[in-house]
Amino acid sequence: MRLDQLLQEVSDLQDQMEAVRTRLDCLEGQLLHHGTALSRGLSARGLKVYRKNPRERLLIPSDLSSELDFQFYERMKKYSFRLFLRDLVRTEGSFDPLDLTNYCSGRVALEYTRFLETVSVVRRLKGDRYRLSRPEIASFGPTLEWFVAQIFEREFACPAMFGVDFKETDVGGDYDVLALWERRLVYVEVKSSPPKSIEPPEVTAFFLRLRDLIPDVALFFNDTCLRMRDKVVSIFEGEIPKIPAGISLWDRPERLEAEIYHVAHRIYILNSKKGIVSNFRICLRDHIRASRGFG
Repeated sequence: MRLDQLLQEVSDLQDQMEAVRTRLDCLEGQLLHHGTALSRGLSARGLKVYRKNPRERLLIPSDLSSELDFQFYERMKKYSFRLFLRDLVRTEGSFDPLDLTNYCSGRVALEYTRFLETVSVVRRLKGDRYRLSRPEIASFGPTLEWFVAQIFEREFACPAMFGVDFKETDVGGDYDVLALWERRLVYVEVKSSPPKSIEPPEVTAFFLRLRDLIPDVALFFNDTCLRMRDKVVSIFEGEIPKIPAGISLWDRPERLEAEIYHVAHRIYILNSKKGIVSNFRICLRDHIRASRGFG
């Protein structure tokens, strides 16, 4: 290749990079605008955000590069990887990856551990043992909430917050995930434990948060591939007649498809079987279809 051709290719690449930077700047500006719109939507409901996006509670470090952050996000789409992380958080002290094979093979456990070392979630000790880089992290829940918020931002191109605390609300605790989708306020309650661990007071608290938040659509999401009908949907059926004053909701849960249920096309009860992203999309599509009279 002649020198003039090489220089021309370098110049073309520089132009392309500049175009990419311009697009990224535009996208960042749009996200900031939408994020402001989400805050305005909450403010219009009389809610003032006290705390949001607690990165210090996540397994991944806050200074992770955008590329590694994206790689971790993509891995989180795998159910076996999320189960591996749950087992990992429960370990005390050091661990051997081959001991964490409840939901994956030894080969996959080793591959997951090496990846987690790359993203600084674990660090290697002597021999084949590892330990969490941040052993103070005692729950997988916040990391799962971060992932759900990322789904709204990356897959649905809308702003989202996780681990949101408000001042002066009737219900304690935080709101797991909030997003502004199609100018609609979406609330997602995220459960990382299996259905057998979910109890009626958690569903009651969910309804109370609906009264405070007044979302357009709400999702009660359980990260499991187990059936929702046997335990979780049954709890909803038992708690709906006891709903506190201020919430107009009389319909019983109906199956939308597979293990996805809806209440009046506004509240959805779902698991992660067949994929979280696709299940969320089914719920949101159903809501907008019903709200526009195509249900």
